[in-house]
Amino acid sequence: MFVRQADEIVKSLPGLPPAERAALAHRLAGSARGIGAFALADCATGVEANPDDADRLERFRRLLGEARAEALVIGLGTTERDCQKTAR
Repeated sequence: MFVRQADEIVKSLPGLPPAERAALAHRLAGSARGIGAFALADCATGVEANPDDADRLERFRRLLGEARAEALVIGLGTTERDCQKTAR
């Protein structure tokens, strides 16, 4: 589930208005805590509070990518196919 959510966020984040970006960051913060990605969760909380901060958004994207890759490596992908994509 986390991997699917991360993929959707990466695709939609750039074009979202600030209020939607903040709401999306809020949802992700809970998911990130659920898988132990606390740095990402903290950053997402910061994006929620200040959705126009370009530096924070860049850090958020980077941490999201790292957490997504880690989730796939440890088998938290949405499907076996997701996990195989990382192995290649």
